[in-house]
Amino acid sequence: MKRKSLTSSFSMNRAEESSLDMWGEYVLPIYYKEYNLLQNEKSTHITGGRGIGKTAYLLYHCYPTILSPKKNEIKDEELEKIGLYLKLDSELLEDMTSAVLDKNWIHAFNAYIGLSIFIELSKFLKTFLDSSYVNEETKIKVREILLTKRVVSFLGIDKDILFIDYEEEGHLLRSEFIDWLCSPEKELPFKFKAKEKIEYFIKLIKEVEIFSNTKFHIFIDEFEHFNEEQQQVINSWIKHVPENTIYNVAYKKYYEPTVSTVGSESIQPRNDYREVNIEFDLIGEKNFKLIASEIIINKVQAVFDDVYVELKDYDLNYLSNEKFIELRKKDEYRNKIDNIINKMFPDISLKEVAKLILNDTLLRGKVSTSIKDGLGKNSGFKVEQFIDDKKPEESILNAILLHRKRINASNLLDSFTNNIEKYAKWKNNNLFGAILYIYNKEKINRRCPYYGGFKHFIEQSALNIRHTLELVLQCFIYAEKQDNSFQNLQDITINIEYQANVVRDVSRNEFDRKIAYLGTYGKKLKKIAERLGKLFELSHNNSAQSFAEITLFALISSVEEAKLTSEEIADYELLLSELLMWSVVIEKDNTKKWKSSENNSLKEYRLHPMLSSYFGISFRKKRKYDFNYSEIKTIFLGTDKEYQELYKKYAERNNNENDNPEEITLLDMIK
Repeated sequence: MKRKSLTSSFSMNRAEESSLDMWGEYVLPIYYKEYNLLQNEKSTHITGGRGIGKTAYLLYHCYPTILSPKKNEIKDEELEKIGLYLKLDSELLEDMTSAVLDKNWIHAFNAYIGLSIFIELSKFLKTFLDSSYVNEETKIKVREILLTKRVVSFLGIDKDILFIDYEEEGHLLRSEFIDWLCSPEKELPFKFKAKEKIEYFIKLIKEVEIFSNTKFHIFIDEFEHFNEEQQQVINSWIKHVPENTIYNVAYKKYYEPTVSTVGSESIQPRNDYREVNIEFDLIGEKNFKLIASEIIINKVQAVFDDVYVELKDYDLNYLSNEKFIELRKKDEYRNKIDNIINKMFPDISLKEVAKLILNDTLLRGKVSTSIKDGLGKNSGFKVEQFIDDKKPEESILNAILLHRKRINASNLLDSFTNNIEKYAKWKNNNLFGAILYIYNKEKINRRCPYYGGFKHFIEQSALNIRHTLELVLQCFIYAEKQDNSFQNLQDITINIEYQANVVRDVSRNEFDRKIAYLGTYGKKLKKIAERLGKLFELSHNNSAQSFAEITLFALISSVEEAKLTSEEIADYELLLSELLMWSVVIEKDNTKKWKSSENNSLKEYRLHPMLSSYFGISFRKKRKYDFNYSEIKTIFLGTDKEYQELYKKYAERNNNENDNPEEITLLDMIK
């Protein structure tokens, strides 16, 4: 049989696109033991940013994984907690509202959820029968669970039916219900209280001894697609916990569902549910690189049906097994993973990039031109004096340093010739900015290779595994286009030039084709992203790079705040929440010291680093703009003309900063 290709394997980058069985596929987060959802005796709200792996995390706790055919043995204790995954059609949910169906909406909503869960319960029983559970006597009893005519009469079924055979009947009933939604003026085919009926169906299952103590966890994904009145129904089920069922919901980070119930009560964190944030509770920034590496290596090994020599001693499905989490925390194991992934996607140092620039005729010419412009009327110096192939980093830095009015060309030349140790701080603060400045002069013909390398893939992905997998997929596609075929695991390596081209293409695609389609306000989000990107790009194209790598912004209180109406503030807050929810912008606590009473923002934000290559800006968290309310209003809500005025103001400030020695202090450099 022909081997599956790397591109076809990595093209499926969403959990719902592959098997619901996550055993051997899902890489357990390092802190999973503390956040095993099946251990909870109350509901859980699961949140996470776009692409972090919420769905895969939920599916790991559900019956297709618990009863996986890849498991040699199913233990009795594994059957004490069973998860059911529920992702309802968002378009159908929109039709089940009081605005559309009047009082009938609640009956329709109950029917849709109930019919869906009845089907899942039937599928669970069939999966159990096909599993490796060894007690055949128990399987016979499961096979014989009967839904009598009396039990299912509320569904219009007038015969006894085996529970395992209900799935087919259930799909027909759900199809009939959807047909009714198209013509809701007719009588609803069935009306029932879903929570009570689900509980009764589960009690029938619990009559089989092995399931007598089983608790069913129902995981409702994409809760943000439920409207407020629909969420109130689920909240009521969370508030008044049924005996055998626990309802859990998952939604995007920054989305705020209602806490109201159908009655006058509200659900409260801790009392009624606990909260799990996948990024911070389960993974954390320090472990994201490891988990992303493991996912990629696991998928690659599956394609080749082989295992890397370094990993041959580990159990085949060790990444999905709690027993191996402690092993994965050890440095010895992590070093093995790093070595494998870094061979696939090797990186490049800034010094090596500087060498490439000087060895490239076109880019070297840009360096020479910048040095010439920086020298200006200093006719006593020659451009060649400031370029030395043996000092590539210092040569690139000279291309920006000579544009700083406070730097004397003679003193700089003396340091360049006799004391390059003086360049140490400049290398730390300005080298990447200087490199981007040179590459940005040739954006069409050259790609900065520093965007490549797996560790930089991770930085640009910013805890979004889908971004990482997309970069990997496009690398493999690019390699195939260049007729690079990989015959075995050891062959897989993508050169830095390919990687740089891929990052640029993925970054452009993210901006051009995706942001505009994110939620209700996608087009507005794209315009805001473009405006922020251009302001950051402006600072990166400053010839002196006095404030290098500005990639963040903060909102500071000022007298300008009073000029905004309450409506404008509400519009800004709405768009900011959408930017955050869709991960177009990332929020962090402001850890920098305030330099004045006005610089008082508690939060700072950055454009998602996946967009960095498109705008030619740094993907690192370095420096920030402090926007006042008037400026943020222009960026978020202003007309194109108003934004152009703001852009012009920052362009003038960008040019003037080279002439103002007070603005180029070490304090400003470390802002």
